Amino acid sequence: QLLRRRYDGKLVPVQMRTSLIHDDTGQPVAQIRTFNDVSEQADLETRLAAESDSLKSLISDQMSGTERSQEGYRLLYETSPVASTVTDLDGTIREANPAACDLLQSTRQDLIDGRLPSLFRDAGQWPEYVKDLPPLRKVDEREIEYRAENNSVITVRQSCVLLGSERKDAVLVHFLRD
Repeated sequence: QLLRRRYDGKLVPVQMRTSLIHDDTGQPVAQIRTFNDVSEQADLETRLAAESDSLKSLISDQMSGTERSQEGYRLLYETSPVASTVTDLDGTIREANPAACDLLQSTRQDLIDGRLPSLFRDAGQWPEYVKDLPPLRKVDEREIEYRAENNSVITVRQSCVLLGSERKDAVLVHFLRD
């Protein structure tokens, strides 16, 4: 793009196109130049760039808000006095907060990637437990007996909810209290 002075004296961006005119033998004999005022297009591009920067800033702010939300959730989960675990349907423990570790008398490392069914006093009851769960997002309450590391039996009241978009991809969130 070039800048050209308009008839009113204002400099405006223009797009120049050049065409050669040839004679019968193919030799160039003349040149035609056309200039198109592209100031509206340039203004539009400037506004579009500003809107793009504004959108990037908004997305960045939103991401920061999401990260703050996630950090708030993590802090709430870790400091909650309510014992909580998250498991897959097969019983693999994916999350356990400190209150759950205290209640189940286990370390977090011993619980994570361990299997919740192995903590049941009767490990064979897990398939029945999962089969009897209510539909997604409905709370199930029952009394469960867990076996602590020292083999003592801990009876807890458990509220469990199945979360996910479909049952096959769901996770179980357990809230335990003695």
